[in-house]
Amino acid sequence: MSELRREILRSIRRAAALQLWHLGAVKVNLDQPFKLTSGNYSPIYLNCRQLISSVAFGDLFAAAVRMICDVENVRFDLIAGGETARIPFAAFLARPFGKPIVYVRKGAKEHGLASLVEGSLPPGGV
Repeated sequence: MSELRREILRSIRRAAALQLWHLGAVKVNLDQPFKLTSGNYSPIYLNCRQLISSVAFGDLFAAAVRMICDVENVRFDLIAGGETARIPFAAFLARPFGKPIVYVRKGAKEHGLASLVEGSLPPGGV
């Protein structure tokens, strides 16, 4: 990776860290650590749901992902987000990448079409 790309990625990381802090997504509590989904405890918690309201963060996130995909030569035809918190992040990427978006449920619905994936998959699936 070129030195210019390294510096761009460092700048994006710094900008993302500042945005996370500014938006109140980073929580620190040394006295009462946060219980994580894994069951472990941590004095630091990152509330990604706090980020979905920020247009600036969405743009920064998309720029960072584009840079990483360019550097790593990653190509894709579709963007998928898991319900529910990951859907906005998939949406942040869909427009600037010009790709369709779907979302994946934790389990198939028990009514209607019993869909596990919502949106249009390409012929033959993924």
